[in-house]
Amino acid sequence: MGTTAFSFTAPEGWQRSGQWGQRNDASIVDGAGNEITVYSWTTSATAQARCDVELKVLKIWVPGEISSLPPITMGGSPAPGGTLSGESFYELRCASRDGVVYNLALKAKPADRDRAVAALRAVAGSWQWK
Repeated sequence: MGTTAFSFTAPEGWQRSGQWGQRNDASIVDGAGNEITVYSWTTSATAQARCDVELKVLKIWVPGEISSLPPITMGGSPAPGGTLSGESFYELRCASRDGVVYNLALKAKPADRDRAVAALRAVAGSWQWK
């Protein structure tokens, strides 16, 4: 699955969302309604700065606790990020390439957190730049 800029493999039990391409670059869902969505912005901001901003904006709509996470890798690029734990659980990972920041964003039900985070890590691990 992917676009002209990247591709990834959807984890088992996840499929293309009907929201794919609607204000996002890619979107997959599982049977429980958890979502992994990719957004991108052309920006001079670092991946970390953009993820920090997105978490703060998200917190306006979803009150909760923001935590930073150490970077993982997306297609060989560092992908720093953070979480927002509230009514729903969110994990955002951002990677920068060619002046564009790609935000890999998970929204999960708190009860599905561990399984959904594993799926997000699988997407990040399969990420390839084109």
